[in-house]
Amino acid sequence: MTGIRVSDLVALDRLDLDVSDLKGSLIVRLGKGNKEGTLPLNVEARRVIERYLEERTDSNPALFISSRQERISIRSVQYLLEKNGHNAHQTRHSFITGLVRAGEDISVIQSLSGHSSADMILRYSMPSEEDKQKAVDNIFKD
Repeated sequence: MTGIRVSDLVALDRLDLDVSDLKGSLIVRLGKGNKEGTLPLNVEARRVIERYLEERTDSNPALFISSRQERISIRSVQYLLEKNGHNAHQTRHSFITGLVRAGEDISVIQSLSGHSSADMILRYSMPSEEDKQKAVDNIFKD
């Protein structure tokens, strides 16, 4: 999982992928606000993408293509996610919230998420009802 925006995902080309045995990344060339950035890939993401590309026999420069051998559309990605019980925005939100809750540095989260403002990251750090209950329960715990 990278937390990438769907619009950035569908714009990726094969040349935007840099993978080796030890590390990998995606280059987002024209993200929101025409910003470029690099997103690291974990080992599982690298394996899945490499397997996917090994199965492809076309010369389409797009990293992800549809069954019609064309660059996949935003709507197609949304449909595939929804078909499997996911929502693109919620998945991205979960990624960012997970980083916040893991105590990652705000500047790292901002860079990974492509947000231009740290204020946007603070929205993801809003405590849940469970967080508030846990805080109250732990007040006098020894």
